[in-house]
Amino acid sequence: MNYFTDSPFEKMMQEIPRPPRPGPVEKAPEGSPCRDCGYWRGMPCVGTCYRDLTAARKEVGTCGQNVHKCRRE
Repeated sequence: MNYFTDSPFEKMMQEIPRPPRPGPVEKAPEGSPCRDCGYWRGMPCVGTCYRDLTAARKEVGTCGQNVHKCRRE
């Protein structure tokens, strides 16, 4: 494409503007078990809570067994 000037801003001014980012999601309602959850995205988890899944995953060692069984004594 031919440009009228050598300005780097000319190409930028021809771009189609992006839509603005959505604002931050509000916290869960008071008394909800999701109130302090970092996975809250405007609606609760469906079926299983992600926070419970990540907590259970931390208890399991890298070999897939219980942490206490993985340790060498």
